[in-house]
Amino acid sequence: MPNPGEHPRWVVILGAGLAGLTVASELEKYLTAHPDAMHVVLVDHRHSLLFSTANQFALTRRAQPQQVTNPYTDLKFTNVFFIQDEVISINTDRRLVYSRGHRFRYDVLVVAMEAEFDFEKVANLNKAAYNISSMESVLQLRDALADFGGGNILVTAGTALRSNPTACYEYALLLKTLVKTRMEEKVNEITKVILAVPEEPSYSAWQLSAFEDIIRDRDIQFLPGHKPMFVDYTRRGVIFSNGEKVKYDILVADLPTRPAQALIESKLATEKQGIPSHPFTCRTDLPNVYCIGDCAEMFLPPPESLDVPKAGPFFVSQGKAVAQDILQLLATNPPPPWRPDEGLGQREAVAVYAEVGSSEAIEIVANIFNNAKDIFEFSDPGKDNMKRLIGWWDDLVTEWFLVKDAP
Repeated sequence: MPNPGEHPRWVVILGAGLAGLTVASELEKYLTAHPDAMHVVLVDHRHSLLFSTANQFALTRRAQPQQVTNPYTDLKFTNVFFIQDEVISINTDRRLVYSRGHRFRYDVLVVAMEAEFDFEKVANLNKAAYNISSMESVLQLRDALADFGGGNILVTAGTALRSNPTACYEYALLLKTLVKTRMEEKVNEITKVILAVPEEPSYSAWQLSAFEDIIRDRDIQFLPGHKPMFVDYTRRGVIFSNGEKVKYDILVADLPTRPAQALIESKLATEKQGIPSHPFTCRTDLPNVYCIGDCAEMFLPPPESLDVPKAGPFFVSQGKAVAQDILQLLATNPPPPWRPDEGLGQREAVAVYAEVGSSEAIEIVANIFNNAKDIFEFSDPGKDNMKRLIGWWDDLVTEWFLVKDAP
């Protein structure tokens, strides 16, 4: 690429979630000082960004949906152009992106699109379960709990836990807290919270060490190695891959997901696998194409061989790495596509916060990018960690959006 100022280049970012917004924000800072360096376009079909734990806050009545929603019309960006539109296809040979109403030519492409629900993967799960990733469904769950007379509340994940590794644990703990603190004693006594999660070797070790003691201390029935295969919603039972059937009165699920349909139809991803990208640089094997967030497939090299977790703080870290790499491209010749044996380099540790009920959270510090002896470090549950989680989000919202005064 040429030096800044010679010929502006087009950077197209697909997806305005945490990953895409981080790239856009970092490039916006550069463009404030170098407005002619490049053109940056941010594309997303959604009209707003939800607080990362918005659904949990709505479930527990700590916030209304409008309080945890940030419209993209309130973005502070003056050098990054946001376009609300649905991406249909990508032609990497011609460096073109097609949406419903536009065609974008790019010099650098950042794929940061959200995953989409795969409703057919587990038969009847979508019909029977409250979807923890849908605000509408979570509000329905909240109303159902208000009238709940007791029984089994079953929390499960319809797919491997890579897409949201702590979500099911968090919801089981939140639901247990709600049952204990907000329901009549007689209802509490006859209500059992059950957590059934599929076996996922890449994550089971660190998840169990972070959550297992808390789950058991809160008297939640824990069923690891339970992958749902079929929901018999007429008899209110879930059949798992190990042949076991678990009865429920309320079913709560993290629904299966797959890469965005536009990526599948463009043959950049499949229904089972996203776009392979390097865990440190986030480059793909396509020239000047990066992939981060939900639809990226990132694996650490041996001996760890772990998938890079798909959680908000990791997406922010990836977005910063991509922006830094793009700025280097502006000043130098483009580097070659990443190689499977390319080194990881160094990047700071990533702190993830997981809510465990009673306004408490645990902190999980992931040292996966800096060759640390302890890959994951865990804190005890505490209210300070919950404050850090909220503070982390508030800092991002303040950086990206025009924040309105509270009514």
